[in-house]
Amino acid sequence: MARIVAIACLALTFTSGCAALRKQVCDFHADPFSTATRSIVYVVDGAGNFQGTSQNLRAAVRAENAPVCVRTVEWQHGVYHILVDHVDNFRFRRAGKELAERVMQTRAEVGPDVPIHIVGQSAGCAVVLEAMKALPCQMVDRVFLLAPTVCADYDLRPALPCARQVDVYYSPEDTFILGVLTNMFGTSDRCWLSPPAGRVGFRIPDDPAAAADYCNLRQHCWHPEMKKVGYAGGHFGVNQASFLRTYVLPELY
Repeated sequence: MARIVAIACLALTFTSGCAALRKQVCDFHADPFSTATRSIVYVVDGAGNFQGTSQNLRAAVRAENAPVCVRTVEWQHGVYHILVDHVDNFRFRRAGKELAERVMQTRAEVGPDVPIHIVGQSAGCAVVLEAMKALPCQMVDRVFLLAPTVCADYDLRPALPCARQVDVYYSPEDTFILGVLTNMFGTSDRCWLSPPAGRVGFRIPDDPAAAADYCNLRQHCWHPEMKKVGYAGGHFGVNQASFLRTYVLPELY
């Protein structure tokens, strides 16, 4: 049964991916940019277009009166289209290219002194990683990958040079979304043999020469202290406003 479902998902991926090639995939929703703005952050929410991460980061920005301009990247097929979002590699690549183009356009508009960051959550991290591959070296300041649904053996080396630092938050307690469901449907990069990076972190190559390419990667494993800010270890705790306010927002300005 699981194999039949997987085949159906791949069929949906193909048809939706072909449609994505015919038109622009992403919509960008930006907060006002002002002279008080000290940084810009593009937020790429996960599958289903619930926008929990972008909305909660905006709530954190308001609570702290932080000089951060939040820009939502709406790449999904629509609200509740969770499964097809999760497996659509065509859309990941197209949306990632469009995000990279928008980041470079933003850099040209604001100049070199305004930091640009990217935050991805869940399947949105697949879009972020595609964008990172397309961006020039050191184009963005910080990238946050929250509970990424790509596999732990995903080769980050083509993506890492675009950022000064890349932070990954993962949780071994994320056993339903990144355990039961990914065992059935695979990771966002169509892998069944490697666990999701959002549950175990990204695996760094044993080869010292290859490992050196990961020098700007910082991985943060969930710990019980994070319960105090609403992150109990499950898949959606990582995008709670109190967690973002404590662990992510202070790094953005």
